[in-house]
Amino acid sequence: MLLGFGGRNFYSFKEDFDVTLEHKDEVLSVLGIKGANASGKTNIVRALSYIRMFMYDSFSQIQPDEGMLVKPFFDVKENSELYIHFKKDGIEYKYEIEFTKEKLIKEVLSRKEARWTTMLIREEQDVVECIKELYELKNINLSRANASIISISHQYGLKELEIFYNFSKNITTNVSLTGKMTNNEHFMGVQDISKIYFNDKELLTMIEKFLNMVDTGISKIEIVELEDKITKESTYEPLFYHKAEEHSHKVLYYDESNGTQLLYRQLGTYFFALKLGLVIAYDEFDIGLHPDLSLMIIDLFEDKNINKKGAQLIFTSHHSEVIDKLGKYRLVFVNKEENESYLYRLDEIPGEILRPDRSIMPAYNSHKIGGRPKVLAYG
Repeated sequence: MLLGFGGRNFYSFKEDFDVTLEHKDEVLSVLGIKGANASGKTNIVRALSYIRMFMYDSFSQIQPDEGMLVKPFFDVKENSELYIHFKKDGIEYKYEIEFTKEKLIKEVLSRKEARWTTMLIREEQDVVECIKELYELKNINLSRANASIISISHQYGLKELEIFYNFSKNITTNVSLTGKMTNNEHFMGVQDISKIYFNDKELLTMIEKFLNMVDTGISKIEIVELEDKITKESTYEPLFYHKAEEHSHKVLYYDESNGTQLLYRQLGTYFFALKLGLVIAYDEFDIGLHPDLSLMIIDLFEDKNINKKGAQLIFTSHHSEVIDKLGKYRLVFVNKEENESYLYRLDEIPGEILRPDRSIMPAYNSHKIGGRPKVLAYG
């Protein structure tokens, strides 16, 4: 499970920022991020997205002459830093990188069983320290100044760092190197997702049940396999059954509402994550969805009878309904002063402003806890 991530000198964050999913003895399955427009919310998801990409796919995603494809806080000359902290099979792991716009300066891999142990330190092109079981990594070519040793070693077919590689592979976000992706760019098209539903009847049943619960009028979904007359390849057409006057009527995908089409394509990602225990980090995850539907998706991740594999959902949202839904332990607020972003979890706010027996909304609406734009009159 993801325990936390953060960094410094990364886009709108000049100083240290830390996002933790630990609360007492619990690892959070849901964490919401709130803030005004341009406060830096997207850059939090971007930080997780970037370190995920750098661990998993930097060898092929970034060309050798492209630098690190990342920006510091304006013209600050100090090195940038990012880290990720996770747990697998009872052992904690941490991956840390230090870099400039042009190249990687240092990467450190650590693990904690009884205590923290440094597994490997790479400084530019050299492994300067590593534990005995990683000695083979000293012999690989590290001349790529903008690729992680995790990604490089995977290219060589080495398995020593697969725990880091596999964890990063199981994180999905809708923020790329160039910014937030649209829903059409990120989520599978109707053909691809219908093929998955066709081959996974359990997943299709989950989608049917959810769409029925949210009062779309859909009682059943049938995926029909057809053959393309030209390519002879299989295509997949979803048919949605609606009951009216004791009869069942078939409706084509493109005749359904935009909201139903969006849910049909999106829900597979969420249920797939729940099935496999993946991490989802979405910027503005509820665009195009009614606030009540957003809350229902959050409920899926919080329900331990459904979320049996420890899947996690991290998201930004402008919907205020999530504030009292999540409470102060599962909400991070982002503010910006003099164009510099900073963040805090609501349980870090001192005093009696927020109490367990009271709604957070009055304090939020009165600007006492931040995270909300102060709108001035136009003109």
